[in-house]
Order: sequence, then C-alpha cells, then structure tokens
Amino acid sequence: LKNITGTMPAATELYNTATAFKFDCVYENGLTMTVGDTTSKLMPQVEAATTDTKKPFDHVGILFEGGDGKWIWVNRGKILASDPAILREKIGPNEIHLYESKDHSDNFLSHIYDGQPTAAPVEVAHRTITIAHLANIGLRTGSSELQWNPKTEEIAGNAAASALLSKEWRKPWAL
Repeated sequence: LKNITGTMPAATELYNTATAFKFDCVYENGLTMTVGDTTSKLMPQVEAATTDTKKPFDHVGILFEGGDGKWIWVNRGKILASDPAILREKIGPNEIHLYESKDHSDNFLSHIYDGQPTAAPVEVAHRTITIAHLANIGLRTGSSELQWNPKTEEIAGNAAASALLSKEWRKPWAL
C-alpha cells in the first residue's frame, strides 16, 4: 500500500474508525487500485456525469477506468459510463461472464444450505478486507506506505505495523 492518508478521530471520541481515508494498492503486475471514502472525491468524472439530485458519492460504488480514459461506475443500484454506448455492448459467449446475484445476503444464506459457491467466495472476501485492515494499520502507525506480502501475510520492515496484525488471545482460547 502507498500514499496512505486519512483522518482518525481524537482519542476522546466514542469511536476509533477513520472518518476520511485514501490509499493506493499497487499489485505485483503493476495494477494500481485507489481506494477512498466518499469525501475524497476520487471520481470527479462520475460526479459530473450524473444528473441525480443525490450524487453517486452518497453511496458506495466502484469505478473501473481503462487505459483509453473510458470508465464505468457501478454501485448496487446504479451504473454510469463515460460513453453510454459501453452499457449497450453485449458480452459474447466466449468472453468472461461474472456471477450474477440480485441479493448478496440471500445468496450467502441460501448457499450455506445448498453447498454451492457464493457470489463472494471466502478467499475473495479475505483479500478484500485485508487491504482495508492494512490501510487502518498504516493510519494508526503513521505509516504512509506498507510492504505487504500476500503469500506469507506479513508486513516487511515495519515492526509497529506488524504488531497490529494480531493480538494475544484470551485464555483459554487458542488457534
């Protein structure tokens, strides 16, 4: 993770969650994913593209941006694109088709009973929340960058950050 920034509440507050944050995840293949809260205005092109009185930044969403400058923004109720023609394109039979789920919670619960794979497999969920935990650790230790090894699940070169990856278990609990 790089460029970890954010605002943590004062120690006197009743909560200890960042109120604003932004960070970059740089993957081994060179892909960079920027993550931020709605106050950081990461996606001005999306905000400009909507005519809604309630801007998309009032919701959780994700922006996919191509090298050609075209983009698609999606949340659980809306989809916008830099070029509306993108949304009319048909995905061919030999192209990648994503899992469709209309109700995330129902999908999870129903597949507990039938044993079928869920829309969000546990490994995907684990890897997704890991970056959030790492950014939180970066904010708490004042580290603007963390070197994370996803294979060993260790932080390199930062003892203070590494110490926050786990905590001592209460007796009689063990893992």
